[in-house]
Amino acid sequence: MLMPTLLNICLLAVVSQEYSETDYSVSLQNRDFVAAVAAAENLAKPLDRSRAQVESRFWAGDLTGAYATALIALESHPEDPRLLHRGAELAVQLLQTDQGADWAQRLAAVAQTDATLTPEQGEFYQRQAELNLREATRLKSIQASEQNALAWARGTAGLFLLVGLWILARFWGRPAAPSA
Repeated sequence: MLMPTLLNICLLAVVSQEYSETDYSVSLQNRDFVAAVAAAENLAKPLDRSRAQVESRFWAGDLTGAYATALIALESHPEDPRLLHRGAELAVQLLQTDQGADWAQRLAAVAQTDATLTPEQGEFYQRQAELNLREATRLKSIQASEQNALAWARGTAGLFLLVGLWILARFWGRPAAPSA
C-alpha cells in the first residue's frame, strides 16, 4: 500500500511553500494534526483551503475524510496537481480503484501540460501518477480475482446443496431392505 514517505514529505514541503507563514503550516510541522485541520478551515484562498483540508486530514489519519474532501475539492479544482496527487493516493489506499486510476491519469496529463510546474515537480507528479495507476490496476486485478473466487465458491456450495437434497429426496421414506 502507498504510505507517506520521507521523500514525499520533503517534496510536499517544497511544493507547498505558500503555507510557510500560516498557523496551518506551524501545526503541520509540529505534527499537531488536529490543530492543522482546524487551521485549514480558516485559510482565505479556496484552493489553498481545499489543499490544506485534504492534506491535514490525510496526515491526521482521517483517510476517509481526506478522500471525501478531495472529491469535493476536485470538483472545483479539477486540474490541480496537488489535489489530484493526494486524491489518487487516497482513492487507491481506500480501494476506490476506478476513481484512483481516473485521478492518476488526469495527474499524468496535468504533469505534462501544466506550465506552472517546474520540471522537477512535473517529473515528481508524473512518477506519482504512474505509481498510483499501477497500484490501482494491480488492486483491480486482485478485486476481480476475489469476485471470481467468491462466485465459484457460491456455485460449488449451491451444487453440494442440490446434490444433498437430491440424495435426501431419493432415499427419504424408502423402506429398509428386507433381511434374509
